[in-house]
Amino acid sequence: MNFYFKPSIAIAMLGLYLTSCNEGTFKSKEIVVNPDTELPQGFWDDIISDDIEYFTLSGPKSNKLSTITYILRVGDYIVSTHPNTSTIYFHDLNGSFQHHLRSSGKGPLEFSEVMTIARFDDHHILINDPSKNSILKYNISNQKITEEFKTNLYIYNMYYDEISTRLIFTTNDFDSGFIKYVDNMDFKNIYPLIHATAPQI
Repeated sequence: MNFYFKPSIAIAMLGLYLTSCNEGTFKSKEIVVNPDTELPQGFWDDIISDDIEYFTLSGPKSNKLSTITYILRVGDYIVSTHPNTSTIYFHDLNGSFQHHLRSSGKGPLEFSEVMTIARFDDHHILINDPSKNSILKYNISNQKITEEFKTNLYIYNMYYDEISTRLIFTTNDFDSGFIKYVDNMDFKNIYPLIHATAPQI
């Protein structure tokens, strides 16, 4: 069954769907942004599971960290994307630099640019390369790209559900569903999840 909503409502629903995938949330007594500023309790107190803490991500000696657009915890790693340099950085949970993955080209099992990333499991991430219309599977421990999935779509954001093996993603295809999904990374069978409708003029 297809659902029809305005884009803003659909995006909000996707956000609620993704946050509802957590097994449970626990309320904090206070949310500390920094030692001098506190947020009043309210809506966010029901969503954030623990007090906010800050730590520094160290960069390699040869490169400084650039603007971070995505950051994930994947197993024992913190993974972040830096599109200005087409680089993905890997830190341990204390923020110490471990290794990085740089753009290597547009050949098989190579990536040219990074749009977004998603956690596949505790040992792998998915890399969305819009220049190739591909999603690449990267093994963090072995530091190798192991699989490539041709999407033939321009994908903006994505989320992988390890339990259902379903990839949910957003595209610029408003007619057949701008939020779609595939099962088992099978892009020969793409299904619409939410359609967007333009306001009538």
